[in-house]
Amino acid sequence: MDESKFVIGCVSCNEKNCHVGHNKFPAETGFIKSQLTDFFAGYTCPFCGSSYVPTASMMKMISRFLDGFSHVRTTRKGIEVYGRDVKISFPAVPENAVPQNLDSELYQQFKNFLFQNSDEDLPILLEAMQDIDLDKWYIRIESANNPEPLLRDDVLWTDILTGDVINKED
Repeated sequence: MDESKFVIGCVSCNEKNCHVGHNKFPAETGFIKSQLTDFFAGYTCPFCGSSYVPTASMMKMISRFLDGFSHVRTTRKGIEVYGRDVKISFPAVPENAVPQNLDSELYQQFKNFLFQNSDEDLPILLEAMQDIDLDKWYIRIESANNPEPLLRDDVLWTDILTGDVINKED
């Protein structure tokens, strides 16, 4: 990947699969760093018209993690951070709460593989996640500084031998 990318999508439209003919298209929009001012002005789902206006903490998190080395992905259950050969999941937590797994020996051992500066990066990430409804929106940051691509669960796979598109859910 040449440039880091921020992606936002509408959960509802993505679950409806946004079909065009027999093809499934993700209901999301990607922004590279030079395009973020367009997102920061507000985002509207191209399929349903729902809108999201990013907060200052969300803008700070996006700007910081685009320059970082970890991929970030949200699900309805919480946040996933993919660092250098390490992945950690944080459940969605109420405002001003801290995920329980931060005190674990395992997290302490691997946090430097997840964040450039965990004392600064993690609070920025958790604060920004308070500003987005995970039942309505999902976000992803695909870092160009991570040597491994972010492999998503909902991708379409192509069979190399036949060229047919295979949906993993089938």
